Amino acid sequence: LFFVLICFILIYAKTLLVPFAWALMISLASAGLVEWIKIKTKLPFPLVVTLYMIVLFASIGGILVFFAIEFQVLLSDTEMMQDKLSIIMHDLSDKLRVVGFAIPDHVEPEYFKGILKEHNSEIMNMASGLGSNVGNFFLIMIYTFFLILSKDLMLRFSESRFGNEEERENFKKLNRQIVEISQQYIVGTFLMGFLVFVMSYLLFLAFGIKAALFFAVFFGILSLVPVIGVPLGMIVIALFAILTKDTISTAIYISIALFILNFLQDNVFRPMVMGSKLAVNGFSVFFFVILGGFFWGISGMILFIPVASILK
Repeated sequence: LFFVLICFILIYAKTLLVPFAWALMISLASAGLVEWIKIKTKLPFPLVVTLYMIVLFASIGGILVFFAIEFQVLLSDTEMMQDKLSIIMHDLSDKLRVVGFAIPDHVEPEYFKGILKEHNSEIMNMASGLGSNVGNFFLIMIYTFFLILSKDLMLRFSESRFGNEEERENFKKLNRQIVEISQQYIVGTFLMGFLVFVMSYLLFLAFGIKAALFFAVFFGILSLVPVIGVPLGMIVIALFAILTKDTISTAIYISIALFILNFLQDNVFRPMVMGSKLAVNGFSVFFFVILGGFFWGISGMILFIPVASILK
């Protein structure tokens, strides 16, 4: 009954819990850095927290602006990509017709317009979801600010709930472990994302992919999503390569290179960066990713992994 109650709360209170969970994880990962800045600068703690949040907000906002600008550049080439897709469909149609399959031999703009009109409500729901995510971003920043600002007060209050010194020491030890795991996961995850970004950027430059920086950032961010992030990124990039390069072999080579990069990331770099404290067996990772996706979508897929480590 308790488990069912927890599931009920996670599902129906996710509008409140998801931003708070992100803010809690970010504040746990940021606590040590903010404390170090305070000691080095000798500035008042509220001012340090305010400046830190401004830098964090500007950094994330800069990434969003970069994506918006680069996406506009990509949209300017839609006519060229449509012509290339028509050529590919024509060749594929000729080959499939021989074995008895019939597909359109060119891109029909009216067909796509009909699809957009038919699924207009789903598209509007997706757009409203993006707007909701922007609102959650501001909510996460506000939560993070107050959590970092009041961390010492919350710790003192929590410690005062325990009756004797031994219980307080056990609580402090547990708290240190949770903070260490959270910091290791958040910092390690974003280091892995940055490493994937650098390696994929060099890879895309080597293959002459247009908008290499955009797709490197895109692939680096998707690599933060366990299980489905990398395969999804590989599919998108391979399709873009097919539409913009002269031969399909470039897309095949890029897919193979990205597969090797993902293999190195999971089996070589991740254990080095993450360490042993986040060592959760593969089945548990898969289970918590599926569970997190069921409860909270993409946010759950990312956040439920450190939850698994903390529970362990």
